[in-house]
Amino acid sequence: MTTFKKGQRVWWNDPICEESGEYEVLDSQDKINADKSESERIIRIGDGENTRDVSAHYLTIVCPISDEDREHLAMQEHRNRIRDKELVEQMQSLVVQFEDQNFETEGYFVRISDENHDACCVYGFRVNQDVLYALLDYDDGRLWMVPVSDLCVVELFDAFWLLVQNA
Repeated sequence: MTTFKKGQRVWWNDPICEESGEYEVLDSQDKINADKSESERIIRIGDGENTRDVSAHYLTIVCPISDEDREHLAMQEHRNRIRDKELVEQMQSLVVQFEDQNFETEGYFVRISDENHDACCVYGFRVNQDVLYALLDYDDGRLWMVPVSDLCVVELFDAFWLLVQNA
């Protein structure tokens, strides 16, 4: 049996072929629908202008992500931003302790992807005007200094830890 949740997008195959189309689930009416078969269950849908109570039998889920799922994703994204900020602050607080606020390893690097998803190697970190940069080396010989905030912070933190271990 299909589970419907508020906020999902569904396709309604109108049995009289007048209003078929994509709608949003407004209310799955779980209490009313308890112990009913799919053909007996009634789901409230809407398109921003009209609201309809229709049989679940005529609905197909187009996008299964519900409002509750979106709320969870938003909370996780917020936690990720806080975590990224804390990781950058921790790396920066360590890099500023080095001479010239520059931490480089000689002969050791970690492969990562840059802000354009191009493969490169990080071989160090530098703080310049209170911004933490990753020092990147590309296969073609280019050396680049990119703000850590423009890159995948979690990947860079892992690289930072590996560089510290091999310093």
